[in-house]
Amino acid sequence: MANTKIPSELIADGSIVTAKIADDAVSADKLASSAVVTASIVDDAITSAKIVDNPTFSGTESITIPSGTTAQRASSPANGMVRYNTTESTVEGYISGQWRELQTAGYAYTLEYVVVAGGGAGGTGAYSDAAGGAGGGGYRSSVSGESSGRGASAEAAMTVNPTTVYTITVGAGGSNAVGGNSLISGSGLTTITSNGGGEGGDRQGSNNKDGGCGGGGGYLYPAAGSGTTGQGYDGGLFASSYYPAAGGGGAGGTATGSVNEVGGAGVATSVTGSAVTYALGGHGGNSTNGASPVAGGANTGTGGGGYYGSGGNGANGGSGIVILKVPTASYSGTTTGSPTVTTVGDYKIIKFTSSGTYTG
Repeated sequence: MANTKIPSELIADGSIVTAKIADDAVSADKLASSAVVTASIVDDAITSAKIVDNPTFSGTESITIPSGTTAQRASSPANGMVRYNTTESTVEGYISGQWRELQTAGYAYTLEYVVVAGGGAGGTGAYSDAAGGAGGGGYRSSVSGESSGRGASAEAAMTVNPTTVYTITVGAGGSNAVGGNSLISGSGLTTITSNGGGEGGDRQGSNNKDGGCGGGGGYLYPAAGSGTTGQGYDGGLFASSYYPAAGGGGAGGTATGSVNEVGGAGVATSVTGSAVTYALGGHGGNSTNGASPVAGGANTGTGGGGYYGSGGNGANGGSGIVILKVPTASYSGTTTGSPTVTTVGDYKIIKFTSSGTYTG
């Protein structure tokens, strides 16, 4: 005999009770889509005894576990309980008789950087001859759409692992010496190093003109110092009779002028929201500057000017800087060394003008 469907309007209220329904008579395929909603389920009607072992949940988004303060924890906890603790902002579980934070490392992410080393010191003059200008600090950048020093393309972004501490070293400007290196180092990271700028050429030729950007040549020792690939240009060759001396190389170009006396150009970055130029070469010693060569500015990575005159030192180089561009969604907020932190679009910009750390 064929099954006969009974319209719902012919069924009296309360006539169908649980006792009249055979076990397993109502299966999922016999329920209309969305027929059972939360409002139709009696409070506490679904107990653990009525849920199949090892249930499988469909969907692609998530399930929400119980959430509450520390004071709202279960009064009689049992091993295996899991909840989100709103007081501590963490997921916790009851394990071996006590509540424990469930450690969850975040996902690795990438950041972009600008690493500028300290500029070198200008060369020392003697016997009224001119000394060379110093090279700017080496310049490395992974900022998308910008460039590194010496015309190189932007480098690959840096991969950051959560909880790893990355050490930021900001190089000092040179004082009768090459500039200090600036770098980013940390576990699992190939250290990112920008080399300090080379010194300007002394009349006696006793200093080191090679560096991130090369120092300019001076009287008697006219050769230019060498820059570093991907960081900065060579210094200028001494090309005058006595003065001016040659300028140092910059991250954006070598020395210019009729006798290479003008320090090389730097490289501009807009990572902080406005364009700032770093790592310029120092000018060669010249009679117009006399015994007052120009020093590199603090945290610019600019090379110091060379001395003109008898027995005077060249100007000091400018200290370096390290800038990190971190996605705001990934920013840990954990730093040392008092860097300046600003927001530009969807990124946190962390500007280190002295050494410190950033924890991923």
